[in-house]
Amino acid sequence: MVKFIKRYEFHNPWITSASGLILHRDDFYVVADDELGLIKLHKDFNRPAEVIQLVEGKLPADQKLRKKLKPDFESLTYLPQFDSILCLGSGSKPQRQIALLRNSRGEIRNLNLTKIYEYLNGTFSELNLEGCTMNEDQLILFQRGNGPSLQNAVIRIQLQHFLSDNHQGIQIQPIQLGQLNNIALSFTDATIYQKRLFFLAVAENSNSTYDDGEYCGAVIGEIQSNGIISSMRQIDIPHKPEGLCIHLNKIYIVTDADDRKICSRLYEADFDILT
Repeated sequence: MVKFIKRYEFHNPWITSASGLILHRDDFYVVADDELGLIKLHKDFNRPAEVIQLVEGKLPADQKLRKKLKPDFESLTYLPQFDSILCLGSGSKPQRQIALLRNSRGEIRNLNLTKIYEYLNGTFSELNLEGCTMNEDQLILFQRGNGPSLQNAVIRIQLQHFLSDNHQGIQIQPIQLGQLNNIALSFTDATIYQKRLFFLAVAENSNSTYDDGEYCGAVIGEIQSNGIISSMRQIDIPHKPEGLCIHLNKIYIVTDADDRKICSRLYEADFDILT
């Protein structure tokens, strides 16, 4: 079992549902699925975290209403071609079909992905995008199969087609992840490191893409371009891991406890444990 050490707790600002993670230049960027912005945190943890608002307004404190109205940002990746961070909604509900670009000058661009979300909703009976990463000019999305159909998949699309809302050429690769502790595994994030594709997957005892379930364990693994999983190891983390990045031989993960009283945490492990 891969052991991680806790490096940071998101007390201020209080974030409980971290769901996407990248390390860009000297800063971590974290997105939470029930917030309206990013959290920026220096990699040395030597200064306060900063909130970057992406969407105007404020979500209600009531948990059920908050869940109903949230944009459900689940995925982050950096687009070097535009020096911008892509923040992507899960697509599981109409208000969650949202994508934003934020560049290094702080400018925010809303993307119209109506056709792409429509196409993916027609492909998956329970669309739930929970990870994305860049591979040169190709964007790789990860469909989380935590609904009744158990449809885990890797979705590949050329970046220029994605940005122009062109669903032509989308490649969909169904993936069989199996089970952990007798519960089906489903993707929660992914990243490219040293030209290799790594993913997070969790066993969550729920039959719904909307309702949370008991967290029953998680794995980190590597997947080949042909869809074959070449390695998969269980990880030792107390709450559901939903964000993954790897940098300079360090693996970083952020967690979502599905509890507004438990803040998200950032964990670290050596990359060598995967080799």
